[in-house]
Amino acid sequence: IDRHAAAFGNGRAPALDAGAYYRYRRDGEYHAFNPEVWRNLHKAVESGDYADYRQYADIVQSRNPIALRDLLEFVPTDPIPLEEVEPIDKIATRFVTAAMSLGALS
Repeated sequence: IDRHAAAFGNGRAPALDAGAYYRYRRDGEYHAFNPEVWRNLHKAVESGDYADYRQYADIVQSRNPIALRDLLEFVPTDPIPLEEVEPIDKIATRFVTAAMSLGALS
């Protein structure tokens, strides 16, 4: 018993910091879908107001990068002529589960 007490003390391990890797915590790391983002998204969807959407979009676009896509930027170019676009019936044939799993949608 003495050796056990020396090794493990009173049997209670100190509480570990739960962090916030998987679940939002007020004092944890930043999450992409935190309560502020969700509130603004719901407000924009429910109201249908463009100003509410802009407020949501501004929050998302002004955050620090937390995903690879946050580091990407769209570069506007000239539009593709409609004659060069593949017809919808040819595109739709690739929308099957196996094709999507293998990355055939391009």
